[in-house]
Amino acid sequence: MSRFKRKSITAAFLAVIILLSSMMPAAPAFAASGTPLKPHVNIGYWLGGNGGSNKTLAQASQGWDVINVSFIETKGNYYTPCLSMDLSAVYSGSEAQQAAAFKADIQTLKAQGKKVVISCGGQNGVVHLDNASQRDIFLNGVKAIIDEYDFDGFDVDFEGSSISCMNADRIGSLTTQQSINLEYILRNLKNTYGSDFIISAAPEYCYVQGGAISTGNYGAFLPVLDACRDILTYIHPQYYNGFNADFTWLQPSANAGPPFTQVYSAEGYIRLSEMLITGFVSMDKGTFVGLRPDQVAFGVPARNGAGSGAQSVSVYASALNTLLAQYPTYRGIMTWSIGWDESGGNSFVNTIAPIITAANNLQPSADAQTPIITSQPSDQSVRLDGTAVLTVAAAVSKGTLSYQWYQVSGKVNTGGTAINGATSSTYNPPTGTEGTNYYYCLVINTDSAAAGNKTATAASNAVTVSVTENQLPGGDTWEADVVYTAGQTVIYQGKTYLCKWWTKGDIPSAGGPWELQNGSN
Repeated sequence: MSRFKRKSITAAFLAVIILLSSMMPAAPAFAASGTPLKPHVNIGYWLGGNGGSNKTLAQASQGWDVINVSFIETKGNYYTPCLSMDLSAVYSGSEAQQAAAFKADIQTLKAQGKKVVISCGGQNGVVHLDNASQRDIFLNGVKAIIDEYDFDGFDVDFEGSSISCMNADRIGSLTTQQSINLEYILRNLKNTYGSDFIISAAPEYCYVQGGAISTGNYGAFLPVLDACRDILTYIHPQYYNGFNADFTWLQPSANAGPPFTQVYSAEGYIRLSEMLITGFVSMDKGTFVGLRPDQVAFGVPARNGAGSGAQSVSVYASALNTLLAQYPTYRGIMTWSIGWDESGGNSFVNTIAPIITAANNLQPSADAQTPIITSQPSDQSVRLDGTAVLTVAAAVSKGTLSYQWYQVSGKVNTGGTAINGATSSTYNPPTGTEGTNYYYCLVINTDSAAAGNKTATAASNAVTVSVTENQLPGGDTWEADVVYTAGQTVIYQGKTYLCKWWTKGDIPSAGGPWELQNGSN
């Protein structure tokens, strides 16, 4: 995120913190606030003096539900964390008095039921975690900051080289030290501070949905996002400071709907949010299974000057209303920044807060919510003893989801026999015998707090798994009118090629959707 008029804490202030810390007993692990996170939230980033505002943290408008304090950055080694903000821009007195006032403001906001999260990264906050030693130094430093200031969560705002170094990862296979160590850190924070501790992320959209239109750095955040989906509270990608017409290149193979021309528009915010909820096929990172709607929000600049691509607040409100109507558990909206909005007359928060409040005031159903299936399993055709993968994704705003896969005699999603041990969202059916079998998944939501029925279910589509000894549909020889998907192999002009993504009619060669296999004759 761009941080205008940003300054750093002085070295003297850091020395005071270190000295005082050494004289005090170790702080206990943070205790999560007793106020639960609201179903829908208005999220604003706060940096003292940002955007020309001179207001303190506690003087921020009451319309903010989550305040992301900006930022934890790193020292010159890129792995030793430190707070980077100039409290003197809005607080008076000595540095110690400024710090005390800032901490008191955090407690004031928490007492009002708000969440105060510490964000890490930003435009200048480069983080590189190349080994376990650097990981542990970073993790312990972050914990010390969380404990000292009593933050409610940790926000990952990695940008630039902090995230592009993850581009070799694939969904389901983290191989870069950056991603492996980031997942370790986030899980450690969640385990240390409890289930109510917020884990959020604000990647630029090119590193997420951008994976549907290009390769390399595009989509680089998808693998670690997928790996951390079970502990993720929400993601609010930055829909600004990027290219505005990339998604004119959206291909049918992405399974993400038709192309759209304007990211910076109500349609763009809606479509990009839908991609995160329904899932999509990336060009080189794999298939991203959709998140729950309550794990998704969208991020925009508060007004002109805060970031390129700013739109009128009425455009933001239109997109938010549409998303809340289409996905009743959709989490909300984020903006950079509170300071920019304040210096512009609070137009953003004054418009958005009533929408969020109205959504939170809707009375919940007395019964457990029926799960919404956001991604269906698909038919599979595999060779004998090959690997078939059936995956379902579902969402609820309240309750706990569980899964049970069934085998049935035909392509129907009722009846059948429950498969012993097949109780996760992903199932690998047996492929040791030729033939055709049918499966579906029953998704169960259990809500012990529901006044009426405490469970509700939804069945996925039934799917076919065909196991053959010799040839997949279309045969081994490449055919121009056959659709091939990632993982299939063909023979063309005596050479064997592996398909890397959806393709039809592309002649196999050492490039594009095809990869010549080593040792091919």
